[in-house]
This record gives sequence, structure tokens and C-alpha cells, in this order.
Amino acid sequence: GCSFLQPVDKSIPSPTAAASETMMPTETVTTLPPTPTNTPMVLPPTLVDVQPAPASILSLQEPLTFYFNQAMDKESVEGSFEIKPSIPGSLIWLEDSVLQFKPEGDYPTSTSFLISFREGVLSANGLAMLRSVEFSFQSSDYLRVSAQLPEPGDEKVGIDSSIMVTFNQSVVGDGQPAFSIQPEMDGTGKWVTDSIYAFYPQDSGLLASTQYTIQLNTQLVGLSGASLAPNYLDQDSSWSFSTDSPRLLSVQPEDGSSLPALPEFVLNFNQPMDTESVQMNLSLQNARGKELAGEFTWEKDNTQLHFQPLNQLDPEAEYSLVLLGLASSQGGTPIKDNFAAGYVTYPQLTLQDDFPEMVQLTYDGGGSFVIHFNSPLAEG
Repeated sequence: GCSFLQPVDKSIPSPTAAASETMMPTETVTTLPPTPTNTPMVLPPTLVDVQPAPASILSLQEPLTFYFNQAMDKESVEGSFEIKPSIPGSLIWLEDSVLQFKPEGDYPTSTSFLISFREGVLSANGLAMLRSVEFSFQSSDYLRVSAQLPEPGDEKVGIDSSIMVTFNQSVVGDGQPAFSIQPEMDGTGKWVTDSIYAFYPQDSGLLASTQYTIQLNTQLVGLSGASLAPNYLDQDSSWSFSTDSPRLLSVQPEDGSSLPALPEFVLNFNQPMDTESVQMNLSLQNARGKELAGEFTWEKDNTQLHFQPLNQLDPEAEYSLVLLGLASSQGGTPIKDNFAAGYVTYPQLTLQDDFPEMVQLTYDGGGSFVIHFNSPLAEG
């Protein structure tokens, strides 16, 4: 008859196959875009720096160095280089991008130069510089004197003056003096700054009534290498000045004044004096020419003398103050001119107004009266 039983599959599944069906994930594949390739930007050649800086003042043999932003085509750079006025020199490549111009000798002094790189400059890879460039320089001047003290031709220069020279640029001093002085004198010279030299005479100062000549040291050289300008280029290498003569400036009391019984005379000089010389040649004399003894006091660096007689003068008498021209300054120069002043002393002190023999004065507490004397009363 008919059977309803179905056949049974008794085969055992493979463990590996079962695990694969239950544990293996589905793989996702990600596709990355291609990495871009950097293309370097090619810049045109450019002059990026110049040393020294444009518009600088050049020392006499200072080289010029030019810095480009990349390696350059040397032939095109050298061919486009120009300096006006033309200066003999050489072009030296310190690196493929650094060019130097070195003059063969000194630049002409006080000269403006125009330097340019014309069109046609190429880099090593053949790119052209976009535009021509130009700039200027100034060569240094000769070493010149820009100021003198005392000034050339000065007269009546004070004997306490120092002598000073200022140059237009820094100087290689190296301890050497900037000038010599005739007649010679003792003193100290030094470089106050690198462009100013001063000479300080000894304590007695310059000689009075003397002409001094200053002669520049022709071996001086500026830090730039500039030599001293020759005389034919508006530069005097020597000049002169004259010192003042000793003089009596003033006397107090003035000539013709009335004197008290014990006056004090004050004499002012224009420069320090030889005190002994002045005292020997100064005298106060009465009408008979007799010299009166007195006391001398010096002030203001021996330029002011105070003289006072030891004894009171006679009233209503004539006196003369005399200073002979032999009186000399500290340097020994005489004043040459004699000086004399005349005076009359005040009369004996008396009442100026006549009073009655008997005067009745009644004081009511509010009145006043005036008494006149014939000469001034002493102060105090």
C-alpha cells in the first residue's frame, strides 16, 4: 500500500561551514581619492636686499653686495649691471644668488653714484626679472675741518680759552694730536669725541697779546679712509688768532669822585694778573706825591683788586690813584698804558645849615625836623 513517511537526511553539517555561515561579516571596500601632486610656484627673480643700504655714504673702498631671491643666470646679471659714473671694479659671485661689486681703488670723494640692473636679468631657470631696478649711493667726503675755536682771524681772544677743532666725520685718532700750536705751550690735548679734538692750556693759560698759529696734522685719516682735504679744495691746513692784551677795565670810585676818610678802591682787569707786579706799580698819592701805605686783597681769580689805605685821609684834600703800565698779567705781558684818577676827600664833618645860638625845640609828639651835614655820614 501507500506510505506517508518521508525520507530523513541523516547527514551532519560541517562545523567550519556552519561557523562561516554564522560568523563571517560582510566586507566593505572604501576607495580613497588619489593624492594630489604639489606643483611648486615658480617666482620671477627679484633683488631682495642691498648692502650697504641704498642712499648710504660709502667708505672709500667699500664693496656693494646684492642679494637675489634665487639662483641667477650670472651672465645676464653681469651684463645688465651698470654704475654711473663708471668706476673700475670687479663683480664677484659669493653664492649663486649673491653678487658683489668691489672697486679696484678708492671711490672719488663727494660723488653721487647711480647703480642699476637693466632689463634682461634672468634667473638660473630662465625667468626674467619683472622690472629694472636702480638706487643711489654717496661716496664719503674728504676729511675736513667744519668748525674752529677760536675762529681764524679772531682778535682779543681770552687767555683762558681752549683751542678746539671739529671735523666733518669720525677720525682715526689713535692718540695722535689733531694739530700743533706755535708758539708752543704746555697743556693737555685730547679727543673729546671721535670727531672733536681740544687742547687745554696749562693753568696760566695762553700768553696775552700773542698771535698763535694752528697747523693741522696732515696724517689724520677718517674712519671711512678719507684723507685730509688739500688746501686747494677750500681747506686751510693752518690758521691764526690773537689773544687779548691785559687791560684795566674799570676803577671804583670813578675818576673825579669825592672820597670818604677811609675809601676802598676796586680795580677790575680783563684777565688774571701778576699780583706782585700790579701791587708794585699801584699807588695812592697825596697832592705832594707821597705814596700812602695800604692793604691789597685779590678776588675773582686775580682779576679784581681791592685796595684800602691803612690810615684815614685828610679832609678836603686831593689824592691820585696811579697804576703804571709796567703792571703785567700772569703771563708776564704788561698793560703798557698808564692810568691815573684824581679825587678830593670830603671836608671835615659839620652842620650845613646855620642855627641860632639858642634854639628852643618843643616836641609835641608828631612833628619832625631835618639836619643837613656837609658830607656823607659813615654807614652804620
